[in-house]
Amino acid sequence: MPDDFLTIHLEDLRRVEAAVTLRHDSRDDETRRAARMRRFAAAAAELGRTLSTYATHALVHSQGTAGATDFARDTDAVGTALMSFADQLFLVARDQRARLRLDDGAMRPAAPIWARQGGDGREAR
Repeated sequence: MPDDFLTIHLEDLRRVEAAVTLRHDSRDDETRRAARMRRFAAAAAELGRTLSTYATHALVHSQGTAGATDFARDTDAVGTALMSFADQLFLVARDQRARLRLDDGAMRPAAPIWARQGGDGREAR
């Protein structure tokens, strides 16, 4: 994971904002949207929890006190939670982007929302 990175665009967060208030007429579509939003919210909550733990343990360890926690494990947990959050953000934003249409009815181009790259610079999805 040391060579991995991700990018989250503010526009993608705006798409999540739109998805939160969106309601579908179709029961099936609305059920899928609500399930997607629950998965997104769970990933966001886990990211918040792991970041809070990470920050608390970082403070303890940085004060010269050898904490009783495994800070490397905390670091890995934040990385995993961040990737999960980014994955869920991507899926919500992708769904929202698919709903947007140009005036002529053509689909908007599917530009990448986030990219996870390895040390070789190639994009991985």
